[in-house]
Formats: sequence, C-alpha cells, structure tokens
Amino acid sequence: FLLNRSSDLNQDDLGPTIVCAPFAGYLTLLVGQGEHVDAGQKLAIVEALKVETLVTARTHGRVGRITHTDGSYVTGGQLLLTIVPE
Repeated sequence: FLLNRSSDLNQDDLGPTIVCAPFAGYLTLLVGQGEHVDAGQKLAIVEALKVETLVTARTHGRVGRITHTDGSYVTGGQLLLTIVPE
C-alpha cells in the first residue's frame, strides 16, 4: 500500500491521537475516559508557578486512555491521554 498524496491519508487511518503536557506542572482534567470530544475542546489545564495553560483537542473522537489523575504532577512532553477517532 503506497500513499501518493497527503490527501490520501486521514486521521482515522492514523489511530489514536496522543495528547501530551506542554510543560511540567499540576494537571486538572476537564474530560473523562470514553467522553466524546470535538476539535478545539478543552481537555485539561496544566498549572506551574500560577501560570495555567489549556490543553485542547486537535481532532474529534472519544477519550481513550487517561494516564494521570486530577492533581497529578506531570513533566513536559509526558502523555496525558489519547483520543480515539470515531
């Protein structure tokens, strides 16, 4: 199987989308496992030194695996959750 154009590939072909922490800090989850999310929807907040950053979905689907609980300390680049295409 060979793809000749990027338009031949869509998100559903790629499997789950991974969502990672933008930097180290404390995590507040705004979604739950199995919940439907839309592109642009707020998924979580990471807070460090009173600076809060929203983590948003890049695609639509269902929240698959969640790797941390509310209030957990996460490091930058660490996997937070996956979004499974629908």
